[in-house]
Amino acid sequence: MPRATRFVMNLPVRYRVQGEKGWSYGMSINVSASGLLFRADRQVAPHARMQIEVVLPGDEQGSARVAARGAVTRVSSEDPGADRLIAAHLESPDLVRSARSIH
Repeated sequence: MPRATRFVMNLPVRYRVQGEKGWSYGMSINVSASGLLFRADRQVAPHARMQIEVVLPGDEQGSARVAARGAVTRVSSEDPGADRLIAAHLESPDLVRSARSIH
C-alpha cells in the first residue's frame, strides 16, 4: 500500500496523553490524511493514546483547528538533549471553526 502524501506545514499543535488534564505544545512538521509528525516539548511513550489539536491559519472569517484522538506510532529519540519528534496516527479528525489561540 502506498504511503499517504505528506504536506509540509509548520502549525501550532497542542496535545495531551489520555488521562492528563494539562496540554503540552509543539509545532507540526508535516501532515497527511492519516497522521501528523510534530516537534514536541516533551517525550511521549510509543503507542500512547492522545488528544491532538492543530491550529489552522485564520482568515477574515475567523480561525479553525483540527481536533482528533490518536496514537503515537513513532518517536525519534529518547535522548533528553535531542529534538523530540512524534508521529501520531489521527483517528476521526474533526474541523472546528473559531478556535481560540493555543499559545
